[in-house]
Amino acid sequence: MADPVSPAAKARAKVKPAAKPGPKPLAWWRSDLDAFWQGFSQPSALAFAFFCGSAVLSLVVCLWFFSETTLSGWYGRFLPRSGLDAEGFATRVALQSAQEDVAFPRLILLGTSTVAQAVGSGAGLEATIREKTGQDWRVLVLTTPLQSPADQFALIDRALENQQPDSPRVVVAVGFGLQRLRWSADQTLKYAIERRIGLRSDWEDAEVRALGGKPLPRIGFYPWDNMQFVLVNGSEALLRLVLNRPATRIVDQYAIGRKSPPSDVLRDLIGQGIRDNFPDRATSFAQIDRLAADLATRSNVDLVLIEEPLSPALIMDQKLERIHDQLSRELAEYAASHGIGYWPVSTEAQLTAADYFDDLHVLVGKEQDRLRLVLALHLVQLLAAQESGNGN
Repeated sequence: MADPVSPAAKARAKVKPAAKPGPKPLAWWRSDLDAFWQGFSQPSALAFAFFCGSAVLSLVVCLWFFSETTLSGWYGRFLPRSGLDAEGFATRVALQSAQEDVAFPRLILLGTSTVAQAVGSGAGLEATIREKTGQDWRVLVLTTPLQSPADQFALIDRALENQQPDSPRVVVAVGFGLQRLRWSADQTLKYAIERRIGLRSDWEDAEVRALGGKPLPRIGFYPWDNMQFVLVNGSEALLRLVLNRPATRIVDQYAIGRKSPPSDVLRDLIGQGIRDNFPDRATSFAQIDRLAADLATRSNVDLVLIEEPLSPALIMDQKLERIHDQLSRELAEYAASHGIGYWPVSTEAQLTAADYFDDLHVLVGKEQDRLRLVLALHLVQLLAAQESGNGN
């Protein structure tokens, strides 16, 4: 006889378990994201299209940004990688100078970080010149660390492209001193190949040929002609552009922090380079000859040589007193015979070893004020001599 089954058990047996709900349809963005993610592990048309589109967009932005028109304009503020990127700032200032309408006379400074540190911000020198001359001058600081003579030809050539016969006067001040003697022909050609600034010019190419080198080829397409510069500056410049974070230049960067003790190794290196190249100083003077000839093709342009401030401690430690005095005499004689100004600014500012942050760079503050004052007074004398010569 079968076991009796209760009515409740029979009712439960008739009820079937509910089916499990199926997967909900993904939202469209989750579906696309899922397809994109799968593209990393298996073929995905969406991921491929995304990467192709991104590559094309990046190329277009890069080609647009790295052009002389863009870099000389408002967007050029994003070119320097940081506030210490003097090469990026010098490149932009030179291009900007070539494109803008010239409204004021200009003082253009060329040289190494030694000159940059001595002058500091261009605004400070502009204020001093205004005080001493009663005129508004624009100061263009085109200095860069380890600036080679070839760099100077390129920078000044491009910066003066807009100089016309009726343009206001320009004074080109080039740092010249013991350190310049280290720029032998071989050293200059070596640095010319590295393309640390983002400029090419006919003057620079001619200088490379004059030194026995062969200029790098040019096709007139900025990213190609300045490939090394673009590769160095590209990613950070575009990132600054996206983040809207332009760099602010720190000209006197070598006096940030505590005063540096002298380095015996660096002192020996500088001293040896000066002694080795002093007998061949005619090469440096010949470069100035060529620069003066180039500048003579531009209207209302004066060339002056300014003494690069070196610490008396370095000169004494390396026993360079005789070479220093002889070079100073020869510079003054050369400048006078060639109609070029020579401004011995550090000698006239009476700088001592205590006025230097290290062997090459003066301290920020009153030391720079003294140098700026000497520079401004020399400019006053130059202008007075020109007016007198013109019968004014």
